[in-house]
Amino acid sequence: MGLVRGPALRQDAGLRRRPRGDRDPAAGRTGGRDSSARPGRRRRHPATGPAGRALGGLRPGPAGARAHRGLARRTAPRTAPRRRRPLGRPDRPHELDRLQRGRSPPDHRHRNSRRLAHRDGGRHDERGDVRVTAAVPPFAGAGNLIYRAEHVPRFVRAEGSYLQAADGRRYLDAEAANGTVAWGYDRQILRDALTYCQDLPALPSFCESELRLEVLQRLERLFGEAVGAPGRVELDLGGAQGMETALRIAFSAVGPGTVVVFEGAFHGRSGVTSMLSSSPRYRELLAAWGLEVVRLPSPDCGRCPHAAAQATACGKGCIAAATRWGSELSGVGGKGFSRKVSAFVFESVQNVGGMAEPDHALLRAAVDHARANGAVVIADEIFTGMHRTGPRWGFQRSGVSPDVVVTSKALTNGAAALSAVWAREPLAAPRTYRPGSHSSTYIGIPHALGVTRAVLDRWDAWAEPAADMERLAGALTSRLRRLQAAHPDLVRDCQAFGGAARLVLTGDHAPALRRLCLTADPRTGLVVASTGMAPDVINIHPPLVIDDQDLDVMADVLDQALTLLRESPEGRS
Repeated sequence: MGLVRGPALRQDAGLRRRPRGDRDPAAGRTGGRDSSARPGRRRRHPATGPAGRALGGLRPGPAGARAHRGLARRTAPRTAPRRRRPLGRPDRPHELDRLQRGRSPPDHRHRNSRRLAHRDGGRHDERGDVRVTAAVPPFAGAGNLIYRAEHVPRFVRAEGSYLQAADGRRYLDAEAANGTVAWGYDRQILRDALTYCQDLPALPSFCESELRLEVLQRLERLFGEAVGAPGRVELDLGGAQGMETALRIAFSAVGPGTVVVFEGAFHGRSGVTSMLSSSPRYRELLAAWGLEVVRLPSPDCGRCPHAAAQATACGKGCIAAATRWGSELSGVGGKGFSRKVSAFVFESVQNVGGMAEPDHALLRAAVDHARANGAVVIADEIFTGMHRTGPRWGFQRSGVSPDVVVTSKALTNGAAALSAVWAREPLAAPRTYRPGSHSSTYIGIPHALGVTRAVLDRWDAWAEPAADMERLAGALTSRLRRLQAAHPDLVRDCQAFGGAARLVLTGDHAPALRRLCLTADPRTGLVVASTGMAPDVINIHPPLVIDDQDLDVMADVLDQALTLLRESPEGRS
């Protein structure tokens, strides 16, 4: 049934507008006195009193009056209807005071819902939202991840692998600003970038520049050499926007259709990319449910449903599950169907999904199956690109060859918002991806391009990236294995590949351990990462230039935090 407007809508809802002349002369205003005691008059419902006028002067009709008759007898005196304050009204003094104290007004829509477990380091209400655990400034929005813990340092300086707070305390950043500062916190990058863009402070998004052309050419060379094919590069803002551009390119080539991803995937939290990401929490506030997405079993052997049956890392059952789609039996159309799979999107290492690397044979089979069914293969290298897992691009570890590659984060060393999308020729050529298919105000600003050029200079000057990354992986592995041996009741496993590592705990203690790392050591705090999708995993991905002394500091603080965790209620649960 479509939306009915006007009187029909009010009738269907059991509501009718009060006649204009229906007033009580004794009260002098509508609903001022109950008129039911007067002969020949129907009793008014409380909704026609002062509180009811906020609803537009509507009162129940015949159906509505029957539904509310018992409520009216219990709550409203015969002489004066009781005024009821609506919930969640910030213009009411008591509600405004409650909101300023950091407590949300009650929400009775979810009173019967099951309370969710702790995720992301904060308590969750019935909808899974992180409750505020620290005082949020009255002028600051609370929807981000900053105020999800009780201890929230305010940083004023950064250098190397360290952040310095306003109180002078230093924090070793073992997650490299969300994996962006591969070269550490280096102000020289900004100085170098300024020399490239100081004569061109800004530029319209529909204009070309020599700086943009140079950056595009250098990026295409890095992608093309790894894939072994020529292509074209498109720029965008952050990683989520880059993923949306990748889907535009794919849909332009093969038409819109279903997108296949892995369970545990994270490709952003924008309107489109939240549909690709696994957690439904990312989609709730956006009502983002339009894109058809098929999720393959998790590539993390610790979470894969086939792992227990096979008793092996990855076997035929996993590969069969990842390549079933495309047949009539699977319910997902492949080649030859009018509604088919248009893209297969994967991460070479699932960062938010618990720092899990898909089995190489499994990933190769999934890519080959997607390509055989006419789907565009998209590699999400936003986190893993630029040597985070060892080679230049993470997909090189498994030997797959994608059609589209998206990178960001370390592309600008965290100093500017920019992502690069490489597409194999002719996917982004003018005859396929027509000019005007995409635009954004800031994707070609000289500042971001200058930062990118300065960072590319660093990557090009790196003498022995393969040897250095192998050395870093070994250093991380040795220290994490010592922690596992010292705390076998808390640490179940550990892995490291390149500059990315994970500490797998015996329970969902990662949020508590992450908080303890900030304060466990009296001299130095430690910043590590944990996610809601993998609450039993601590993610560790420090700057790639971190030295052994700072890695020892990291291991020492983790050791102290694990000891405190064992003594805490979270560790004993």
